[in-house]
Amino acid sequence: MEVMAPEQLEVMEAAAVNNYQQHHTELLMERKFSSDCKPICKHFVDFCKDHLQIDDRVKVQFLSERDGEMTTGCYIPSSRQIKILVKDRGLVDVLRSLAH
Repeated sequence: MEVMAPEQLEVMEAAAVNNYQQHHTELLMERKFSSDCKPICKHFVDFCKDHLQIDDRVKVQFLSERDGEMTTGCYIPSSRQIKILVKDRGLVDVLRSLAH
């Protein structure tokens, strides 16, 4: 068995991380929203809340039709609710609406 120098391991690790990121980025960009995407969205909301230090609970509602005059998403402060239009949208687009 060949022992690798630390520099070689760093290059291999960087390549593995880059490959992982590229693969998952492609999946994220190509994937259309479906009900199995909800855990990804929950994880993203939790990440944003932690990163922005938001303690309030929010309810996310995924809609197949617009609600009233909303565009692709809206936040209702009185009920701490986020409504997101998901019909015919990619996962990355839904995540972008959540981020706003």
